[in-house]
Amino acid sequence: MGKQNPDPTKAQVFVHVNGAPREVSLSTMMHGPTQARMNDTWASGATGQDVFFPDVDPAGGNTTLAAGGAIGTGLIPLVAGKMTIVSIIAK
Repeated sequence: MGKQNPDPTKAQVFVHVNGAPREVSLSTMMHGPTQARMNDTWASGATGQDVFFPDVDPAGGNTTLAAGGAIGTGLIPLVAGKMTIVSIIAK
């Protein structure tokens, strides 16, 4: 994953997938380019063992995390200048 300078007025979201990689999405579409780790390699995309959503618009204070039926998805907080870290379990 390339070096990025996060926008301090935006939220950052990092999702770890326990188990098989999943496509991960947020209900808010306002964020920077998504990066995902698959087999120890970071690349553009939203499917992987880890997924990073940079510079997420924190308007509303939360967003819904979805990941193909995984356990631990749902409403997550968004706070400007902070990173929300979520660990989900693939079923």
